Amino acid sequence: MGFLFIPFFNIYWIFVAFYGWAQDWTRIRASSRTLAAMPRVSPPLFLTALIAGLCVIIPVVNLLALVAYPILYLIMMAQMHRVVNSMAAASRQTS
Repeated sequence: MGFLFIPFFNIYWIFVAFYGWAQDWTRIRASSRTLAAMPRVSPPLFLTALIAGLCVIIPVVNLLALVAYPILYLIMMAQMHRVVNSMAAASRQTS
């Protein structure tokens, strides 16, 4: 996540970090029977939220993006939060 602090590169890296995580989690969850009970995430939602975040800097489009982005971002973070907490809870049960 440190690459998010590099100017201009962070625009690329935010897609690698967040959208890539959603894709990886979906692939890993689908390939493992033990993770089938874990929460799902929506990679298209992650991509849409990230694009809406970039649209905030575009005139006229930013009016819609300013409304949509916070909502999409909160949903995206809630999905990540559920996955991380479920993994932590499963880790405590097996220890």
